[in-house]
Amino acid sequence: MDLKRLAAAMGLRDSRRFEEAAKEFGLMAMETADPEWKSNLLMTEHGCYCSLGRLDEAERVLEAMRGIKTDHVAIEMSREFSEACFLVQKGEAKRGLDAFESILARFGEPLGTIEFRYLYEDIQQRRGAVLANLGQYDRALVILREAESFRFDRIEDQQSVHLFIGICNRGLGRSDLAKEQFLRAIDFHLGNAVEAHARYDLAVLYINAREFAQAKDQLEMILRTFDNNIKGVSQKSLYETLSKTCHYLGHEEESKLYSELSQGGDGVPIF
Repeated sequence: MDLKRLAAAMGLRDSRRFEEAAKEFGLMAMETADPEWKSNLLMTEHGCYCSLGRLDEAERVLEAMRGIKTDHVAIEMSREFSEACFLVQKGEAKRGLDAFESILARFGEPLGTIEFRYLYEDIQQRRGAVLANLGQYDRALVILREAESFRFDRIEDQQSVHLFIGICNRGLGRSDLAKEQFLRAIDFHLGNAVEAHARYDLAVLYINAREFAQAKDQLEMILRTFDNNIKGVSQKSLYETLSKTCHYLGHEEESKLYSELSQGGDGVPIF
């Protein structure tokens, strides 16, 4: 294996040049006969296609990964982890959850070691998020509260934990606790999709509490900060919610403006 070439490919991936990185990892995987190297290279290629949202290509690479058998525990765990994440990404949340739980059951001993603690924490964080999205709030909270103590390499993961704890508390009718968690997610000031999601959910709680001025502030912050490439609530829905909020505040001109904008908007998600 050409380690300089590998390092260059990793650099492409880390700089988010996923398409170039995927091609390079794919070429290196074709050129090696070593099953462990091939598995690792394919896993990284698969991850690049997942990051690009090109799920057909990600599935093709995953199928190639399935055909390679090794006795290396780390590789087998990582492959199954990739499978579970892929299921969730393509909308099969329940199957993805089952896959995460299968990994915990099958590989409990190595996942309990310091060496693989990082993978255990990643699985738990993702399980908590999936359970929250499935509406299994009590189960999710147990896992997400554990995840609050994790030492994340990526601050975005810590932010995400607070978002999903907020979603669970909102689902359980604990509005004050939900607000607290959404605000904690916002306080990272990362300007990302998680922050946008937290601001929208916080605005809905403010509307339910008839705190319309606070809701308007959050919704307009989303408009000022986030572009149309962030997936989630559509621009049309955001304008409609703003129109209703302005109406309750007695700001009829603004309400009319946002209503007109909602008619011109579409269902393209903005976060």
